[in-house]
Amino acid sequence: MYQVGERLSRSKDGLFSRVIQHKGIATGANTVVHACKDVGCVVEETIETFGKGQLIVSEGIPAYEQGSRSVEMARSLIGKPYDVLRDNCEHMVNLVSGHGKRSPQLETAFGGLAILCFLFFVIRQK
Repeated sequence: MYQVGERLSRSKDGLFSRVIQHKGIATGANTVVHACKDVGCVVEETIETFGKGQLIVSEGIPAYEQGSRSVEMARSLIGKPYDVLRDNCEHMVNLVSGHGKRSPQLETAFGGLAILCFLFFVIRQK
C-alpha cells in the first residue's frame, strides 16, 4: 500500500509509452487521484485501475510536503476537465504537491518540437 500523498507514476499507453509517464497521488486507501484522459476529468480510482497492469513507481513524498494536504487538494479537483495542454495528470500532481501547475514532460516535448522545426527550416533554406 502506498502512503497518503505519495506521488505515483506509470508508463503511458500508446505511441509514446516508453517516454511519457502517467501520474497520480495516492490517497492511502488503495486509490489514486489523477487527471484521466480516458474519462475526461480528474478522478479517484483504485490502484489497479490507475496502473492498467503496468509497473507503478513511487516518486516519493518530499520532506516539506504534507501528504494529507496533497490528497485533500487533489480530491477537491475531482471532476475538473482534462486538458492535455493546461490540465493534464502532471499539472495536477505538481500543483497539489506544491510545485506549481506545470508539466515538465510537456515542456520537454515542446522544446524538442521547436528544435526540430528550427532544423527543418535551416536545412530547407540551403
